[in-house]
Amino acid sequence: MLDEKYNQIFTLKDGRKLGYAEFGDPSGKPVIYFHGWLGGRLDPYVCVLFEKEIGCRIISVDRPGIGLSDFKKNRTILDWSDDVVELANHLGIEKFHVLGMSGGGPYVAACAYKIPERLLSAGIIGGMGPYEETKRMLKNPNRFLFVLFDKIPFSIKLILYPMWNRFLKMKFDEKARRMLARQGSRLPKPDKVFYEDSIFQEFLLNHLKDILQQKTKKGAFTDGKLFTKPWNFSLEEISEDLKFYIWHGELDKNVPIEIGKYYASKVSNSTAFFYPDEAHLSVLVNKIEEIVEVLNQ
Repeated sequence: MLDEKYNQIFTLKDGRKLGYAEFGDPSGKPVIYFHGWLGGRLDPYVCVLFEKEIGCRIISVDRPGIGLSDFKKNRTILDWSDDVVELANHLGIEKFHVLGMSGGGPYVAACAYKIPERLLSAGIIGGMGPYEETKRMLKNPNRFLFVLFDKIPFSIKLILYPMWNRFLKMKFDEKARRMLARQGSRLPKPDKVFYEDSIFQEFLLNHLKDILQQKTKKGAFTDGKLFTKPWNFSLEEISEDLKFYIWHGELDKNVPIEIGKYYASKVSNSTAFFYPDEAHLSVLVNKIEEIVEVLNQ
């Protein structure tokens, strides 16, 4: 993962640095990818690990305060599109797809609403929805986690920061392998198999260290907190001229299938793909080639 294409930095007009990585075919259709929570620009690397063919140019971007990207005060989900446009302009890309997984879903919706004229399409893989409308669809422990983010966010720091600091000090050894396997043991089988794989385990630990490399951890904390805040637009306001895709596993416990169905019911020009034998991460890995095929149409 030390290849320079995975560790690129662009300086925005306001002086902030934006970290990004590139995957797939450099000459393929451009897809700007938004990571989940806890996630970062290296999220799509899991497809590389399992030797999946990525027949497009994926540009995966760290959100502010995460990985290589500088923190931004008072940011919103909606203003993320401004950073995306600056990056696209820098790369000489006029039209592009946006694709996001899990916590990247709201940022895809924001771009679909705010910059439809720049987009070829928008796609969400197992994406989080508007909090007030979908919070009852969430299942524990995520439901409890986001209640804390919403009502008593300082408590999240007491819970998560010590755990994050342990990750940063951890070496990849047998003890770390057992811990990561335990984390995955609660997941549905399609996701559990990844957490039992030593190659994935080592990637995940190194990836978490990259995500949380900034001392304050404000980026990851802010990213989680923002999921509970109003988006200041509705899904119904997304242009009916823009193609909008939803990919969601019916076994998903992180973001239940009901949220994918909610997107499908609210976005006018949407096409949904629901997979009865897939969960959360497994959709990205097992269906990435199918997803790219749809985007390349």
